[in-house]
Amino acid sequence: MVAVAGFNAVKDAILAVSEGKYAGKVIVYPQLDRLPLVSVKDIEKVNVKLGEEVNTFGWSYQVEQTLMNTFKTGGEDNE
Repeated sequence: MVAVAGFNAVKDAILAVSEGKYAGKVIVYPQLDRLPLVSVKDIEKVNVKLGEEVNTFGWSYQVEQTLMNTFKTGGEDNE
């Protein structure tokens, strides 16, 4: 996996894959409306805590839980 996106970024994700912007998989989390299309290596640009966790743990269950808690509707604001 090289990137993640929420429901509102599906069109951007499809275009990025079709244009070859990402060589790997883009995971779409349809329940996360506010999550923009972002590469995993650049995820700190949308949330500092996520960036720190990815650097420490790689993509893991813990990182995914932080992603869910941060971007779910009614979740905390982006940092």
